[in-house]
Amino acid sequence: MKKSKKYIVLVVIAILVVVSLIIFIPKEKETKNDNYDFWKETYDVLAKRTDGLHYEKMPWKIGLQDRKYAEEAEYPDFFIQYEEEEENRQTASILSMNHDLQKKTIKFTYEVKEFEEEELKTEKEFVIQSTDYSARQFKTIYSVYEYLNGTFDRSETQEGYLNFHGNEVDFVELPLMKEALKHFESLIEKIEKEFDISYEETNFVNVAALCEGIEFSEEIPEEIQTQDYFSEVHYNAKGYGIVTFLMVDTNGVTASYGTYDVTRQGYGFRYDMNLIPRETENCFNLETPADIEKEMVYFDGDIAYIYPASLTDEEILSDVGQGAKQAVSVLSTKNKNYTEYKAAWNQ
Repeated sequence: MKKSKKYIVLVVIAILVVVSLIIFIPKEKETKNDNYDFWKETYDVLAKRTDGLHYEKMPWKIGLQDRKYAEEAEYPDFFIQYEEEEENRQTASILSMNHDLQKKTIKFTYEVKEFEEEELKTEKEFVIQSTDYSARQFKTIYSVYEYLNGTFDRSETQEGYLNFHGNEVDFVELPLMKEALKHFESLIEKIEKEFDISYEETNFVNVAALCEGIEFSEEIPEEIQTQDYFSEVHYNAKGYGIVTFLMVDTNGVTASYGTYDVTRQGYGFRYDMNLIPRETENCFNLETPADIEKEMVYFDGDIAYIYPASLTDEEILSDVGQGAKQAVSVLSTKNKNYTEYKAAWNQ
């Protein structure tokens, strides 16, 4: 009888052990496998800090998605932004997490605004965005927007990648990357301190910290790079000063062509187009819109000669040799940029 009781007790203990394993082990495994545990922690902490779903108190801005509208309630979208001001310069460092179409994305964004005499001159943006977060793979994007007299003028975008393989870093260096990474690392430190968050025991990938050993070039220009040709200013019947320009991208395949009114500070016309090679070296057709006369360009050192596209290469070369009398425009890299002329309108 005593043996039977002892046997029953052992069976009960064994059952309890098995039940405990069934209940607790899967949960522990699930926690360890959550590559986005930091996401939940950050959202929860920010939700307690904000009044509703928005918080704005310099230098911080926070925006939270309502859980009921989230793709998954455990992973609502949010962003946290830190702003700084310098002389003629404003910067913003942003950490955002988005869950859309069954994909979770972690993104760092660094924005720079530069001013000249209180007018917006340039906006620059560098982005690191996860493509496979668990594998530590990211794409990088650099964008620059240039303004003329406070009005948007032109833009350019470059793309690259940033991938981590153990202790190795594989990347394409883009403009603003070095500065952005310093601000991203500082942003994480500020978030941890300001909101009492610790990412050390989570699966958070501190991208900036992992890039500390990278040696960056000091010679990558942040401005849009083109080879620019300008005419001398000429005045039309109304007395407006006009400059014709051709800005050729570094790829030598595309260009921006147009005229600028330096008197009234505005474009007469401006077209982005392809340069289509002709039979003769350095001769290209300008792929202009259908509603204007077709033209071509012949490059000779610092000079760009614009001619009607109907002329043959032989006719163009012959005319250049005789002083380019039939040329529509003669442009040079040595002439003044139209931005160097001061507005004369209403003076």
